[in-house]
Amino acid sequence: MFLILAICNALLISDKSFALIEFLLVIVCLIVLCVGKLIRFFRKKDSNDFIAKTEMLMIIAAVPLFAMVLAENVDKNIYSIVLLFSLAEMVVVILLLGGFRIDVANIIIENSREKFFVYKRLDEERLLCGDDRIMKEATQILVIAVNDVISGEYFLRYYKEEDVEEKSSKEA
Repeated sequence: MFLILAICNALLISDKSFALIEFLLVIVCLIVLCVGKLIRFFRKKDSNDFIAKTEMLMIIAAVPLFAMVLAENVDKNIYSIVLLFSLAEMVVVILLLGGFRIDVANIIIENSREKFFVYKRLDEERLLCGDDRIMKEATQILVIAVNDVISGEYFLRYYKEEDVEEKSSKEA
C-alpha cells in the first residue's frame, strides 16, 4: 500500500497541472462532507461509512498538495518529501479504514423483556450485543451466549428501515 501511495503521490507532484485538479477534488470533498453531515443530522440516517470514505478521499487528494507546497518552500529532494508524506498518508488511511468495522447492527435478538442488537460473533459461543443499533451510541454492551439464542430464550430477526419509519409514524 505504501509503494502504491508513494508512486501515485510522485506522479501527482510531477506535474503542476495536477495541483488544480487535486485542489478542486479537496473542495468537492469538503462540500460533500458538509452535505453528508447535514443529512445525517436532519434525517438521522446512518451515513458514517459514506462520511469516512469521503474523508479518506479528501486525505488522499490533499497529501500531494501539501507535499508539493513543502517541496517548493524547502530545498530538499522532492522524492524524500513524497516518501515521508506517503508514509503519513498510509498511517492515516489505515486508521480510517479501522473505522469500517461493523459498528451498525442489522440483526436483533429479543425476548419478551429486552431487545439487543448483535454487533458481531466473538467466537463459537458468544455474541457481542448492545442496546442501540449503532455501537458507538450504545449505553449497554454485553456478551450473550449463542446457546441462549439456540435454546429459544432469544429470537432473531433482521433489522429493516421500515421498523423505524413505522415506529416514528405511530409516535406522531
